[in-house]
Amino acid sequence: MSEAASKPRVILVMNPTAGKGRGGVELVRLRHRLQQGDVDGEIYLTQAEGDAATFVAGLKPPPGSIVVAVGGDGTVHEVGNAVLEHEGVILGVIPIGSGNDYASLLGMPDDPLVALEAIINGHNEKWDVGVVGPHHFFNTVGFGFSASVSYHSRNTGPLRGLARYGLAILRAFRKFHPMSISLDGLKESGTKRITLMEVGIGNRCGGGFRLTENADPADGLLDVCVVKGMSRLRLPLVLPRGLFGKHIGHPLVGYEQVPGFRLRVESQVMVHVDGEIRLLSRGEHSVKVRPLAITVRRPGVVEPPVADRVSEEVVA
Repeated sequence: MSEAASKPRVILVMNPTAGKGRGGVELVRLRHRLQQGDVDGEIYLTQAEGDAATFVAGLKPPPGSIVVAVGGDGTVHEVGNAVLEHEGVILGVIPIGSGNDYASLLGMPDDPLVALEAIINGHNEKWDVGVVGPHHFFNTVGFGFSASVSYHSRNTGPLRGLARYGLAILRAFRKFHPMSISLDGLKESGTKRITLMEVGIGNRCGGGFRLTENADPADGLLDVCVVKGMSRLRLPLVLPRGLFGKHIGHPLVGYEQVPGFRLRVESQVMVHVDGEIRLLSRGEHSVKVRPLAITVRRPGVVEPPVADRVSEEVVA
């Protein structure tokens, strides 16, 4: 059996505009690596939201294939939803986005070429998937101030990571006000005024905040962080603690792990689902976990990339 035949098929679904244009630069390196001939791989470039799901559905990848989201958390969200529709297909991630929270959870290297090698030589694990109303999520879903920050992070110029979300926090702060929500199935059920609620499969959101610090993506539980309603002046006294997971135990913060709960909103609300902005309709919705519902690819032994340096002729 040849070396190529012994390795899984790798399909890269890439957003060339991810990471404020970084995707286009990395495309050359990744394409050159796949052309080395020892990997059965191909690249598909997205042009608009929904392209990844359409492509994967049409491709119908066989079991054992690794479909790799090359981009940020938004690309992971779209590709992950497509992978869920195909039994035996594996989700991989190469981080070139602005936040890369799910890639961090997976332990992926920052360099896309090294990340590709880690996927090729990696191993599979089963992880949980969350559901909020009609939406699946793979990392976190957020309400209130959390959703507002995600919304404002979409227009932060070339900034990435915590700098991007820091600017978004300042913008969200100017229009901040607590939201009303009814909760059922949590310790503090009932109608509440909250600053934010973050529900996590993973333990990191917003480019590095640890609002769901204790989350384990394979424990069959959702980590629920509820920050009670507070004035705008008190917000800076609590929110920075979430960057290091030090908010847990604060009198204004509730934190628990549950397999699911229900919520009700009296009007349509904006939420973020893996950083993507969605609208949740007025009424009651379930929030639950699908235990070990997706297979993910995690790094194996990270070997030096075959195409660590691309010649000037290839770049040209």
